[in-house]
Amino acid sequence: MTADTINRAPVKYIVTERSLVGNKIYEAGEEVLYDGLPAGNLKPTCEVGEARAREAIEVDKVRVAKMVDQFRPPEAMDPAAFAKAVAAAAADANAAAEARQAEVLQAIQGSMAAAIAQGVASALQSMQAKPAAQAKPAAQKGTGGDLT
Repeated sequence: MTADTINRAPVKYIVTERSLVGNKIYEAGEEVLYDGLPAGNLKPTCEVGEARAREAIEVDKVRVAKMVDQFRPPEAMDPAAFAKAVAAAAADANAAAEARQAEVLQAIQGSMAAAIAQGVASALQSMQAKPAAQAKPAAQKGTGGDLT
């Protein structure tokens, strides 16, 4: 801002809608003195006011263009690049999820294999520990089961 834009003389405007101007609320149709660049809610009443309104429009165009350039991600303006970026992000997320699923599956399979091995070893031990006396006794002579 230059000194001439800071020390401007107030200009009379007509308020077009209920507005806050200089910390005071004005109703539509009221006159207000304002020393800045008017927004769309202030209708100029003289050539100086009209010049300031045109200046405000140009200043807003520059300000909006700067904001758009500052906050617009580059890929958002190119649909193909945006789609490619989304696809790459999805592929990365899927690869990470698949890797985690593989880790979980390996852990489950490892714990199942260990449990099965422990169960088999325990069963073998119990089978070997049974005394021979518990084996099925042979048929005795002279009983109904032996014909000799």
